Order: sequence, then C-alpha cells, then structure tokens
Amino acid sequence: MSLLPKLAAGAVGLGLVGAITWWSLATWNSDHSQAVRVSGNIEVTDAEVSFKIPGRVLRRFVDEGERVEQGQPVAVLDSSDLESELAIRRAELAGAEVALKAVQEASVDDLADADGVILGSPTYYGHSSGPMRTFLDKSIKYHGRLSGKVGGAFASSANIGGGNETTVLDLLHALLIHGMIIEGTADGDHYGPVSIGAPDDRVTSQCRALGKRVAVLAEKCR
Repeated sequence: MSLLPKLAAGAVGLGLVGAITWWSLATWNSDHSQAVRVSGNIEVTDAEVSFKIPGRVLRRFVDEGERVEQGQPVAVLDSSDLESELAIRRAELAGAEVALKAVQEASVDDLADADGVILGSPTYYGHSSGPMRTFLDKSIKYHGRLSGKVGGAFASSANIGGGNETTVLDLLHALLIHGMIIEGTADGDHYGPVSIGAPDDRVTSQCRALGKRVAVLAEKCR
C-alpha cells in the first residue's frame, strides 16, 4: 500500500513539471511574437558646422564625435573686435570722427589727441587682457593731462558670470584715475556693454547707446 501513494505523487509531480514547462514556453512565444530580427548596417549622419563670421574661438562645448541636438551651442567666439566695431559705427552716426585701432597698433599718444576714448577687452581671470594692461601702464606718460576727456569701456567673456563686469570696471578705474569723465546708464548694461560670446541684438543695442553717449558728451565737453 505504500507504493501507490509514491506512484501517485510521482505522476502528479511529472504533470506539474509538464504544466510549468508548457506555460513557460507559451509565455516566451507570446512575449516575443512581435519581435522582428533583421541584419544590416547602421548609418550615422555627419554634419560640418562653422560660424557665419571669422574669429577666435573662446570656448568649445563639445568634442569631435559627440552627438549634438538641433539648436545646441557648440562654441563661442571672442566678440571684442565686433563690439568695438559696433561702438565705433554708432559713434559715427552721432557725428563724431572715429578711429578704430587694435591695442597692439594703438599708441598712448592717441589718448592725448582724442576727445573721448572707449576701451574694450576680452576677459582674462576677471581682468582685461595683458596687452591692454600694458597699454594702460604706458599711459602714465599722460597722467594728469587727460582730465576732462570722456571715457567708456566694454568687455566680453565666454560664460555668464565669467568676469566681464569686473573687466569693464578694471578699464574704467584706469580712466577715472586719469581724471576722465565716465557716464553710466540707468538702463541695460550700467557700466558698459558686456557680451557672452558673439554679440547679439541686445549687445548691439548697448554698444550703440555707449557710442552715442561718449560722442555726445565729448562734444559737450569740448
């Protein structure tokens, strides 16, 4: 009598294993019934990008081969030359005679001949560039003889909070020590135009306003 329960139990056990196996296979077939297997090559689209204007790259946000999204910034240019050109052109519209010079080409003697001076520089460690600082050091030649002239400044950096305002103040401090007149503005960039990378419409407007302020005030002070 002891054999029958053992056989019955074995039969039930085999039946249970068979049921579990069938259910597992049925489930696998159901889960993968929509799967499609294909073979082939994946194609990747490469795109070459460039700036609309030439210039020196201040910062690059991605490396070669990285994936980018539409509209994602990949780099920024040094905009100091563009800002200076904008300021000059706006001053010309106000009726002033304007001379544009890179700091490497300028002479401190130009300061004595001008009624107004606008200095601009990219940001280096929160201050103006080395060539600009050298130029200002040499301006001691005319210390006390620039008093009453009109001054202004602008700057650019690669990042928001990258030191552009401290650079503007760095330039304005030197002009104030020379006794020059500085006119700020209650609207926009109070100390002088600042740009993050290439100048946009806002920076263009601020440069226009700075050039006009300096030209008009210089005419009044003549």
